[in-house]
Amino acid sequence: MLSYAQMGEQTAAQPAAAQVVVASEHTEWASTVCKVFEELKLDVAACNEEEIGEVVGFGFQGLLVLVQGPKHESAAERVKVLRQSGKRCPVLILCADNGPEAAAELLEAGADDYVCLPFNGRELAARARALIRRSSDQWLIPGSRTEVRIDPDKRMVQVGPKSVKLTPTEFAIFQYLAERPGIWISSDRIITEVIGTHHAPRTALVRVHVHHIRRKLGDCGWCVRAEHGRGYMLSV
Repeated sequence: MLSYAQMGEQTAAQPAAAQVVVASEHTEWASTVCKVFEELKLDVAACNEEEIGEVVGFGFQGLLVLVQGPKHESAAERVKVLRQSGKRCPVLILCADNGPEAAAELLEAGADDYVCLPFNGRELAARARALIRRSSDQWLIPGSRTEVRIDPDKRMVQVGPKSVKLTPTEFAIFQYLAERPGIWISSDRIITEVIGTHHAPRTALVRVHVHHIRRKLGDCGWCVRAEHGRGYMLSV
């Protein structure tokens, strides 16, 4: 996976391997933004603006961060083109402070939020987390019109009209996968980052929890995929 320190040295990363994709022609700003997301332990990929359509492909449900410079077409026009091409992922714009009218134009074009340059790292992180959380809280089961919603406060998963109550650990695993749709996550990673490092890796613990999640989800349980040697993934 690419980090912003590698921008210009390699080709763009595949979208399925990233929660956040930053598109920019400005390597200095991009490198700074990269560090913010790396500190949040988010999977990050980088590309230039011309590669957005290729990197943010079908099924990408992460966050697109567009760092907009003054010498390029307006951020509003760029977002409008993205929306017209069918891209529905949340978009966060980093741009110069051009006043309330420019801000309104960005939001009307389809941006979900914006942060003015130079940015505050804590504010950027908070806004990015909010957009990622919001985008992972609701989606459609592939191949159907069944809507799934996550309620973190009640640890509930709403599958169509059905409410599913999960245990704290089951919900944490399900939410972790939901925040990384289309990405294979190993059992070791789930144990380390979700369940806790005090559990021995490569045990059947994750498999048992996933089995319970699938059973509780009923007919939609298949959306939580498992594959030996690869781990677990929420289908998109």
